[in-house]
Amino acid sequence: MTTTHRLMPCVYRRGLAAAALLVGAAAFCGIGNNTARAQQSTDMPAAVQPGFKVTVVRELIHTMRYDDDRSAAAGGLGQYTEITAETTLAYGLRRDLTLMLHLPVKRRFNDDSADRVGVDDGLGLQDPRVMMQHRIWQNDETGINTQRAVVQLGAELPLGADEFSSDSLDPIVGLAYTRIRGKHGLNASAQWKFTTDDGDAAATGFGDAIHDALMVTGSYLYRIAPRSYTIDTTGSHYVQFQALSFYETNGDAAWHFAPGYLYEGKDWAFEASVHLPIAQDLDDRPESEWGLSLGLRYLF
Repeated sequence: MTTTHRLMPCVYRRGLAAAALLVGAAAFCGIGNNTARAQQSTDMPAAVQPGFKVTVVRELIHTMRYDDDRSAAAGGLGQYTEITAETTLAYGLRRDLTLMLHLPVKRRFNDDSADRVGVDDGLGLQDPRVMMQHRIWQNDETGINTQRAVVQLGAELPLGADEFSSDSLDPIVGLAYTRIRGKHGLNASAQWKFTTDDGDAAATGFGDAIHDALMVTGSYLYRIAPRSYTIDTTGSHYVQFQALSFYETNGDAAWHFAPGYLYEGKDWAFEASVHLPIAQDLDDRPESEWGLSLGLRYLF
């Protein structure tokens, strides 16, 4: 295993370009008389939040398949699958201020554990994440068409199980932008995680090792039904396209394309996406083969 120090590798530049392309595409489309609801894609932050004293509960199950060809002595796990079940609670402290709590639990299934000394399946609580999201800009156009921007401040707390957590308090800062116009929706975001301790040098997930981590993402959503909203409308169906770009300060980088589906009802939503790794340049983490996200959201 070698560690390289590459500044903005090619794979990461491609991911940034894809995210920027989604931003530009959605910024110029959606002209018309159709309306849209708040549209948040599955695998990235957005500048949408619950109203004052409103609670949103989200259950997301994310499955990722890995191929780790490092030796067992170097922490390699072979081929394995990780399933993360994350509960997110979001509460509207004010109309422009939201408190969020993320509680992830991870389960690992290792295909090669019988052939690798000290390598077993695992189950444990990951470090929970506490975030504050403040809306700093809002531009409501006609009807429900809108543009919004938020800042995000928070941290990962060292409260999880040893296998899937660190001993450090890791601050997180971010920005997110959402634009809705007609049948079209856009989300764009950037988040930086500061790793303040040694962490886990053999970590498998993005941002779980000893390096600072940057995630830059963009998504485009298109409402396929209904054609327009009426008094009888009870829900909306969307297709979504996400460009997810990951970079760590040791030079590791990856870019995933994640298409999916979203249904938004009046007080609940269902979401699904498939992760397709487009490019990966990784030394300290295993490569992803595919991923799947399934989620439900409830509004109280």
